[in-house]
Amino acid sequence: MKLSGQTVALLLSQDGQEVLRLCSVAFPGSGLLTVLVDESEELGLWIRIPREDQVHLLLLRWEYILTIDLPSGMGRVVGIRG
Repeated sequence: MKLSGQTVALLLSQDGQEVLRLCSVAFPGSGLLTVLVDESEELGLWIRIPREDQVHLLLLRWEYILTIDLPSGMGRVVGIRG
């Protein structure tokens, strides 16, 4: 799946949340972090993090990502209809 350029919501492990806090990333209380993916690769996702001076790129490793919620848009419905 190509995630580059997509805005996604990430659910992170406790370790992943701590890594982001150490990087001074404001983490919402809900546990879901909405980010813009710059690039995805075998190590993880390069995400855009806005900071006071400018936007930074941060590599978030796959081991910290529990799930990715990606809006599907207006796709077609496949299956049984009632």
